[in-house]
Amino acid sequence: TKKVSREYFTIQAGAFLNYKNALALKNKFEAKDWETGIFTKEIGGSIFNVVTVGRFSSRNDAEKFLVDLKKKFGISGRIVRKK
Repeated sequence: TKKVSREYFTIQAGAFLNYKNALALKNKFEAKDWETGIFTKEIGGSIFNVVTVGRFSSRNDAEKFLVDLKKKFGISGRIVRKK
């Protein structure tokens, strides 16, 4: 049997202390019908609301999307690998 990888790439588009700011960015992405989500991450004792956008099977696809994201939204996100 062939093992199917559940691993994928996404763009971390922003990290906000204020949940409302994270939600506003998430809503912008949802308006474009892009897969998006918010998860929390502790950094230096503070809880951040991290916004992700997109789900890509390859890093290359994520990089192409990130270029468009920067042009359209001025966002310098970073590619993260998820499982």
